Amino acid sequence: MIMRMYPFFAYASGPAEGLTLSDIAITILRVARTDKSVTKVVDAVPAQAEIGKGYYAYFYDATDLESYDYLPFVEYTGAEPVNPSFYAGDLLDVTVAGGLWGPGAIEWTYTLTEEGTGTPIPDAQIWVTTDLVGSHVIASGMTDQNGQIKFYLDAGEVYIFRAKAGYNFANPDTEVIS
Repeated sequence: MIMRMYPFFAYASGPAEGLTLSDIAITILRVARTDKSVTKVVDAVPAQAEIGKGYYAYFYDATDLESYDYLPFVEYTGAEPVNPSFYAGDLLDVTVAGGLWGPGAIEWTYTLTEEGTGTPIPDAQIWVTTDLVGSHVIASGMTDQNGQIKFYLDAGEVYIFRAKAGYNFANPDTEVIS
């Protein structure tokens, strides 16, 4: 089965089309449905094609969708000063714009720190689900230099999954949004 990632880029101070493919880095995490272990299967590779006005794609062949969920993350790495917004289609219904993520009305900040020291963990992948098994992702993104990420979520219980090379997180972290 072919999974298609269609990151959408919109820029406030630059073109949305005609960017160098190597300036668009796509990472894909594979999350086991049984034990929630996370494996990075694609690590910051360039987009493979510009498939339309401002749409860039990376195609990944996954034949194990009954056992794993796949989470794509997109980063613009080019030197041109831009204000990007990302949309990773087909797998996640998540819009990232100006550092705010999620479909809800409550602004909520999640802080990720090292256990014991309280040192912030920057550049960690974070995704929010509405179920304990992590099959319904509603928001995702990366922590900033202070180990924080801001989401817009609805009230209720959510499950936070975390991943970063060199760290072993006990996923998920259950949080109540109010």
